Amino acid sequence: MTNKTLKLFVTNAFGLMSKLDEFRHVLHAESPDVAIVTESKLSEAVTQAELTLSGFYQPLRRDRNRHGGGVEVWVKATLAMNELNTIDVFGQELVWLNVKLSTGRPVAICAAYRPGTCSDTDTSIFDVICRGLTSTACRNSAVIVAGDFNVHNQEWLHSSRTTRAGEHAEDMCYMHGLEQLVDQPTCGRNTLDLIMSDLPVESLATVLPPLGKSDHACILADFQIRASREPPISRTVWRYQHADWARLRHFFRTTNWAAIARTDPDLSCTGISERILEGMKRFIPSKILKTRASDPPWWTPECTAATVRKRRAWRCLRDDQSDHDRQSAYQDARLSTIACLKTAKSAFMAKLRQKMTSKQLPPSDWWRTVKRASGNGRSQSVPTLRDPNGREYTASADKAECMARYFASKCSLAQDDLSAPFPYVRPRTDQALSDVRFRVAAVERTLRQLNPSKATGPDRIPARVLKACSAELAQPLSILFTQFIFML
Repeated sequence: MTNKTLKLFVTNAFGLMSKLDEFRHVLHAESPDVAIVTESKLSEAVTQAELTLSGFYQPLRRDRNRHGGGVEVWVKATLAMNELNTIDVFGQELVWLNVKLSTGRPVAICAAYRPGTCSDTDTSIFDVICRGLTSTACRNSAVIVAGDFNVHNQEWLHSSRTTRAGEHAEDMCYMHGLEQLVDQPTCGRNTLDLIMSDLPVESLATVLPPLGKSDHACILADFQIRASREPPISRTVWRYQHADWARLRHFFRTTNWAAIARTDPDLSCTGISERILEGMKRFIPSKILKTRASDPPWWTPECTAATVRKRRAWRCLRDDQSDHDRQSAYQDARLSTIACLKTAKSAFMAKLRQKMTSKQLPPSDWWRTVKRASGNGRSQSVPTLRDPNGREYTASADKAECMARYFASKCSLAQDDLSAPFPYVRPRTDQALSDVRFRVAAVERTLRQLNPSKATGPDRIPARVLKACSAELAQPLSILFTQFIFML
């Protein structure tokens, strides 16, 4: 699936670790392709596992040697990405990376943080960015330069004053054909967080509420390019606690399975599966959930509602920041959102602890739960794949097809080998099975021993239904198993 935009998220977090859950929530809600966080204040003690987000590559980092500053960049795993360079310019951090889009066009991205403690005459970071923009890596690429620059320019940024650094930033944009996309204040009455690019945009950047108590707003920009994005996954959730098991069993008991089971095992399998699913749809309530790889496991509808209220309050406050009632309403909405996120996550962790203390949990599931909770069990995304013809694959479905073709090619005989005789294998017996029958009682006994918590297979028939209706489904399954044996 491809979209017409590349979505970029930028914010100054003023300390990321205390706002990490809220940051995950914002990425879930806005679904950006690239997220840049400045003034993250991370130390080397913070591991990559702690910062890994579902659906994204591990972040590119430029941490400061002492507490403060820092730049982090997250890129969606559906994009081809490689890090170019990370630079420290006298206490100012830069991260350069290259993103390749589904159209094949590369985009060079520079994420930067220039502290407010820098002198108004300090233009060193812009000199370094200019050298990067003229480098070979950026020569044939589109460009995005974004971050917190802490510069002032009266005409360009509508600041109250103009500094030499502000003039230098404007000159850099003019010299390299970049457009500054943020036209609203991002910190108080000043526009300090900037997004500069030579890519076309649908509209100017959108200013969103800040993370936690940070005094910098979040910024979202949509660029008119075709960036590959993963579509949401739809899945059916069965509400077994409200199922009418008696009527479902009667439905299966009165079904003429012999008429459905045919001589062809494939047709029998399809017919029996469709009949079971038909009964489930009639007597087991269900709902369709759409999930994305970025969805946190503890997310609830209450979190969504709280976020909507917070955004509405922010929009009202942005229109008139001197209104005390609007300030109070935004603070209440912000605190309510934080409390809602903490409550949802605490409830999820409590349920997780209860699950881990249960003696019925198998050791393998216990260790898998521990790894997932500690952040060590998260599976890393498959990187961009390239086939022998040089074509690149970024979407999950395309990657799966690419690997399937590769493995199939390794399991196939060459055209020259098709006429070669197979090697002789000495038979170990002269006996043969002429008649195999699966007794209905044996199949029923096996169905009753199924683990109802196991995942559903490709046939979409849950083990819980097979176990609950074992007496009614044993007959058609015994017929099907017998047909499969004789097909081999």
